[in-house]
Amino acid sequence: MRYLLLYTLLLTPALGFSQIYVLNDDNQILDKQTITSVAIFNNKIWLATHGGLIKLNKALTEHQIVDDTYILPGQQIFDLTIHSNKLWLVGNTGFANFDGTKWEKETPKEFTFLPRKMVFDSTGTLWIAGNRGFETTLLIAWQDQVLQQHDNKSGLFIDIVSGLTTDQTGNIWLSTYRGLNKYNGNQWHLYDKSTGLPSNHITGVVIGPKGMVWIGTKRNGISIFKNEEWHHRIGPNLPQILNFSKQGELIVARSKKEFSIFENGTWALYQPKLSKQQIITAITIDKTNFYIGTNKGLLVYPRE
Repeated sequence: MRYLLLYTLLLTPALGFSQIYVLNDDNQILDKQTITSVAIFNNKIWLATHGGLIKLNKALTEHQIVDDTYILPGQQIFDLTIHSNKLWLVGNTGFANFDGTKWEKETPKEFTFLPRKMVFDSTGTLWIAGNRGFETTLLIAWQDQVLQQHDNKSGLFIDIVSGLTTDQTGNIWLSTYRGLNKYNGNQWHLYDKSTGLPSNHITGVVIGPKGMVWIGTKRNGISIFKNEEWHHRIGPNLPQILNFSKQGELIVARSKKEFSIFENGTWALYQPKLSKQQIITAITIDKTNFYIGTNKGLLVYPRE
């Protein structure tokens, strides 16, 4: 583990609100590698990256780089989530959790794929979805040291995993670039253009505060699954990342260069000042800030 001081550089984006790039003591944007996930835990900002885990204080005055593979499930961390008052992370060799004091790690021998997303269901089962090459989509379920595995032989669409979530009735929803999978605990149900979706290329899936399923499609905006029917072309086109805040706001990163917030029936558009090579890779918000992970560091927007 390494401890470093931070410096911040204030810039002015197109829409006129403060934009902060977080820098390290070499005056380089914090973490030159891609930030894959952002989470708020124990009043700290946690960043998953391809080079380990980074913890920042809310004041952005210091940070800690965690790259010890003795406690981390590999050097590459792909997703973060909060469950049972613990920070959970999935990496290239397994998964781990941190309760604020103690680390616990699991590296199952079956973990021979590239994980992308993780989620807990209402029973406390951990679900992790990913890919083994371009020929196999994998979903594993882990509870009480028991691992179950689903793959294309179970009926899953074979393509890149883009999203994973669970709804209020316990269904598991897994989105890919070839379609959407739903698992009810016994069998899989597949959604694509042949069953009413506007596109097979699903960019993400999330569950809203009212229990509805929201998906992003490559060129047809957002679709909602309500009362066993799909409603299409909602919100901005080209949605790449979808997320809901604790306050119930829908966050949509569009074209990986801008993002929108949907609240009380109204969309608000935000356009970060990104370089040509810089794209949005992860996003979360709290009551005071937007936290924007990119392939070249972290941006923080104070909310107005």
